[in-house]
Amino acid sequence: ATAQVAPAQVIQLVADLGYAPDFSRESAATQKLSAYDRSLLRRMAVAAFAFGNAMLFSLPEYFSSQVESTFAKTFIVLNALLATFVLFYSAGEFFKSAWRAIKKKQIVIDLPISIGIAAMFARSAVDITQGTSAGYFDTFAGLIFFLLIGRFVQSRSYAWLNFERDNLLFLPLAVRVQTGTGEVFTPVKDLKPGDTLAVMP
Repeated sequence: ATAQVAPAQVIQLVADLGYAPDFSRESAATQKLSAYDRSLLRRMAVAAFAFGNAMLFSLPEYFSSQVESTFAKTFIVLNALLATFVLFYSAGEFFKSAWRAIKKKQIVIDLPISIGIAAMFARSAVDITQGTSAGYFDTFAGLIFFLLIGRFVQSRSYAWLNFERDNLLFLPLAVRVQTGTGEVFTPVKDLKPGDTLAVMP
């Protein structure tokens, strides 16, 4: 006997893979930014801000002989704070998706991405606490920024290439409705319950 799979399970699986089904009627809505895209843009903006500032804050490392150690430590702390915010806010989606996959004993692309993000952050934190280097928080913020750019481009490409998912598109524009005097061509949207349709082969 074949196992019965509920439609909700299929929809949840597809959503976990990053392709949330949308059954709404979309004429011009496909061209508009969805709530997900707007959220991506906000997270990208935070990551870009952190990336730019982390690069500036890392400059003392390249000129360590001319910069006082107090200033260098201050910039390291600022980098760490920015990177921590990026980790929890901008990169949070990757960790949430990876965690959902782990709970379902699945592997999705966000799992290795999350491991890489966590490893880079942890390595930078260890280097700073041990005093061996200033860490790689500028590279970390840049990585998150470019990953989010890729996710945004993927989302927009999907929206642009996807046809309008209106159920009426699978039906003809008009059908023949049988009336007492003959057949009348009627648009599908004007059909009413009880109409008798002439279905051609």
